[in-house]
Amino acid sequence: ATSTASWGILHVVLILMPINWLLESKKWQLAMSHFHSISLQTAMLCILSGISLGLLTPARVGEYLGRLLLVEKSMHKSSLYSSFLCSISQNLITLTIGILAGIYFCSGIDLIDISRDLLIVSNTIIVIIALVIYYGHHRLLQLFKGTQLYERHLSFISENSIPKLILHKLLWLSALRYAVYVGQYLGVLCFLGISQDTFTDITAISTMYLIQSTLPLPPIIGLLARGEIAVLIFSYLSYDLVLILLSTSIIWVINLILPALLGMMIIIRSNITKAIKG
Repeated sequence: ATSTASWGILHVVLILMPINWLLESKKWQLAMSHFHSISLQTAMLCILSGISLGLLTPARVGEYLGRLLLVEKSMHKSSLYSSFLCSISQNLITLTIGILAGIYFCSGIDLIDISRDLLIVSNTIIVIIALVIYYGHHRLLQLFKGTQLYERHLSFISENSIPKLILHKLLWLSALRYAVYVGQYLGVLCFLGISQDTFTDITAISTMYLIQSTLPLPPIIGLLARGEIAVLIFSYLSYDLVLILLSTSIIWVINLILPALLGMMIIIRSNITKAIKG
């Protein structure tokens, strides 16, 4: 590709960043709509605040807390529950597509010495269990009924289950968001001039995201682990490993650092506003 075309691809990757987080904001707004009516703008501010705190915490649990900063105390339980469902729906998409891509990718390069049929059966069971938890979690929680844990923390979820139609929509939005950040990584590979076969690249990226999603590390520390996973996966395609590390860093900066800086500004401004009013 020409230099101009390459920079054009990078611009597209940058434009996809706000779309990525807009889709996540829409998911959270949709889940919250079962309890409270909030604007998409408010949802976006909450999501950006969450990214800032999530950047510093294991498994990005700070994202849950960051979303609480800009909503009333009466919305805290529904906010946590909605955030939980948004996370589960996204992980379910990452798991399902990642497993399918992983089976194809691993069998193509003999990465794992396990029969294809065994991989398909075992991973199908995993996806079914994940779907049962996603759609039936409110019923499963009733198993804890009568315990102190249920009365204090779980009764709200069990008694205020979100309708299946909303759960369906969350999955569709998660699939769209997944397509966006897979497209971003593919775009960065094209920008760096190392993309060869688009379908193989997509299966490699999906396999990489599947492995990365199992790492309960803060994104700042996880960057090193993510880089190592990217190198492991793409080394089988004989890609330039330095450029693979660079691609992971570019995606990390675009999708996490830039929105985190915006989120930090929102948090600071919110605290100043509260202090003045207080």
